[in-house]
Amino acid sequence: MPPFEWPKATALQVRRAAVCLCLRRVPHPVPEKLTREDAYGGGGEWKREMESGSFDGRADVVFGKRGAPFRTFHGEWEVLMGQNEAVNWLRSSKDRLVARRYPAEWVFAGGAVEPNETPVDAAFRELQEEFLVSAPESSMATPPLPPAPPPHSRATSACLTPGAMLRLLSVRQTRPIRARTDIMYNYVATASENSWLASLDTDSINAQLADRRARHAEMIETGEFWALEKKVKMMVSPEVRQVRWVGLREAVIMLFTSMNDVTLCVDDWQREEFVRLGVTRRDPMFLTMTLLLDVESFPSEQSLLRYTDKINPDSELERVQWLYEGMPQHELDAAIDVRRIQKTGESQQGKPRYRKGGESITAEDLAVRRAERIAHDNAESAAVVHTRLPSQL
Repeated sequence: MPPFEWPKATALQVRRAAVCLCLRRVPHPVPEKLTREDAYGGGGEWKREMESGSFDGRADVVFGKRGAPFRTFHGEWEVLMGQNEAVNWLRSSKDRLVARRYPAEWVFAGGAVEPNETPVDAAFRELQEEFLVSAPESSMATPPLPPAPPPHSRATSACLTPGAMLRLLSVRQTRPIRARTDIMYNYVATASENSWLASLDTDSINAQLADRRARHAEMIETGEFWALEKKVKMMVSPEVRQVRWVGLREAVIMLFTSMNDVTLCVDDWQREEFVRLGVTRRDPMFLTMTLLLDVESFPSEQSLLRYTDKINPDSELERVQWLYEGMPQHELDAAIDVRRIQKTGESQQGKPRYRKGGESITAEDLAVRRAERIAHDNAESAAVVHTRLPSQL
């Protein structure tokens, strides 16, 4: 059954999910070029990948529609990422191991929003559970309170959850897979606003993750794990193998190659796990890649904070949502047809490019946004200098 179809009696489910991107500024950024050859993984396969047009939209987003031979990453940001474990221990049995989604891929912390939970609380909970991050309630470096949101709003653009300041960067809706689509609330936490993030000890976290793997391996060896209740299995099963700060150029390469026709693994461990579990293809990580390209379009922290301060989460949700709870198959088909006939929403091969609220975003668009934000930063800096001059005379 195609992924966009399901039994006629089944209505579409819309689930809320939340992601937390942890960001820190690089003290002395060094711009780096990303060539098309490097993006496709280098070697002898890259030309064939380009000629095949595999997932053509990714090249438009990274390099633009004009066929630029390279893209410059300015090196201002690093993002905290974690490498998934490869096995879905809740679906596996003693006799058969099942691969999880995005096995051994580098991802952000995130997951489903629980009932009676706000998206921002879900984002921070997932960060704590998956990356083992802990934040004391008094750990914020700069705790300015944002304006109070409207009473009806469940998500705010700048949110204080106990011990953390998370800012809403964007809201997106995923394409439907097996009768389900996700409304994704994407939050950012910066090291300058969260002292727990500035002092994060990734070596200590990785040691804790290794200890968890070791305890779990002992339970597998003794058979104890398979007798546990599901809730207990969830608590003891390893989800993330390691965490580290990653530059945007390196991260984009890892995500870009997930869409290659010929499987190119991110490292030897993923390759070994694919062989062990019988996985032949990587799961495409297009949306994750586009989130990082969004971050790259912010030349400074002040430009990022200025942007997130102005986001209205309710308006953003209304702008991006195109699938709704209970939608039957024929309505879904019509909605997909409408999007496909939008000329600016299709690539030359008829495959969708990165889309925000119906618009198609390319590298040229993101470059324009970055230039506008640089100009705004310069204007703000000039205004500050101008207001100080009279007192200095």
